[in-house]
Amino acid sequence: MNSNSSWSEDHSDARWDAESDGDQSGFVPVGRSDLTRLRSGEIDQDEYLHQLVRRSTAHLEGALSSNRLSDMREVLLRELQETPAMKSLFQELNSQP
Repeated sequence: MNSNSSWSEDHSDARWDAESDGDQSGFVPVGRSDLTRLRSGEIDQDEYLHQLVRRSTAHLEGALSSNRLSDMREVLLRELQETPAMKSLFQELNSQP
């Protein structure tokens, strides 16, 4: 996970909208959740966190300026990277064969 990456540098909204398996509401088809994709190795930890942030803030698109939304996403991303639950999940995944 690249803790130095910023939301605006690495993940434009257009890129994430195009790559998402879900819609704006966060709905993801059965078996295709980001956690499932992370566990299978289809996406990495950094991409998992970015998808989580994007889905969590999708309802704000259009309601906030793109700069403000990008700033908010960067703050949320940094906070998520430091939560004990995420650290535990990533440690568990890294210890699996």
